[in-house]
Amino acid sequence: MFAGKNCARLCIWLFHVGVYQCTTNVATYQQDSNNDGVIDFKATELGLDVSKPSGDSDDDGISDFIELGGDISNPLDSDGDGVINALESGSMAADATIASGLKLPDGSRVEIATASGKLLSGINVVAAVANSPAGVSFPFGVLSYNTTSDTGASVEIALTFSGELPVNIKLYKVDRFLQLRTITRY
Repeated sequence: MFAGKNCARLCIWLFHVGVYQCTTNVATYQQDSNNDGVIDFKATELGLDVSKPSGDSDDDGISDFIELGGDISNPLDSDGDGVINALESGSMAADATIASGLKLPDGSRVEIATASGKLLSGINVVAAVANSPAGVSFPFGVLSYNTTSDTGASVEIALTFSGELPVNIKLYKVDRFLQLRTITRY
């Protein structure tokens, strides 16, 4: 039943990119390229790196299989920030003030951190933005998150990108009044 259910999703995905015939080889479909115990289809769906021979996407010495917690449909997220343990390295997986290993649409990664005593949750990266403002594009996607704060207080957030950002890049945030504002780079 598992293979059939996911096969249907695979066929639909292929259909949407223009392939109108779906032939599925179950042996290929259940392939586990790095032999880590997580089939490639599910690993890719979770954002794991199937090309890592060690089966350790976040390079913390603990295999993705172990960090998923035995239930691939409900992978572990020890700190409840919205980023699964298999993508957050070491102790960061249990620290809700920091989220690492967030993969951006261009393949680079970003880490988000907030002050001690504040908590991150609901972290998500999406590639496409519906109804973006005229003249604004989002080649690195959109990072959304929630953080705790006292009423009326401000919260400092640090974003650390895995690579150099273009010199002319503009970063935006949506403020509490739902207005798009430019973020100052430090």
